[in-house]
Amino acid sequence: PVLDKMRRAVRALVGFLVEHRAFFRIMIRESRSWGLLPNGESSADWRTGHRLQADLMRAGIEEGVFYEGDPELMAALSLSTTQIFLAASLEGPGEIDADAIADEIFVQLQRSLQKLPPLTLEGANAG
Repeated sequence: PVLDKMRRAVRALVGFLVEHRAFFRIMIRESRSWGLLPNGESSADWRTGHRLQADLMRAGIEEGVFYEGDPELMAALSLSTTQIFLAASLEGPGEIDADAIADEIFVQLQRSLQKLPPLTLEGANAG
C-alpha cells in the first residue's frame, strides 16, 4: 500500500541523512527548497527523485488514499515538508532520534495528503 511505501521512503531518507549529517548540512547550505527545480548540475538527480515522489502521489490518488490533485505539486509539498522537519530536527540541540523524526514527518505528510473519511451528519453534530 502507498502509505507503507511513503513511510519506508521517509524512514530511509531520514536514516541516511542522520547518518550523513555533513552531507545534509551541505544540502541545506545550498539554500533552496527541495520542492523546487534547481539550476545546474544537480537537476537530473532532482528530477529523478521528484518523479519517484510524484509517482507515489499518483499511486495514492489511484488507491483513493490521497486527495485528488496535481501529483507534481503534491510531490513538491512532500519534499518541502520533509526538508523543513529535517532541518529543524538535525540542526537543533540534543540527541537525534531518526525514528521519531521520520514518524513526525510521516504524520505531517498524512495530514497534508491523506483523505479523511467523509463526515456523517451525526459525526458533524457530535463535535
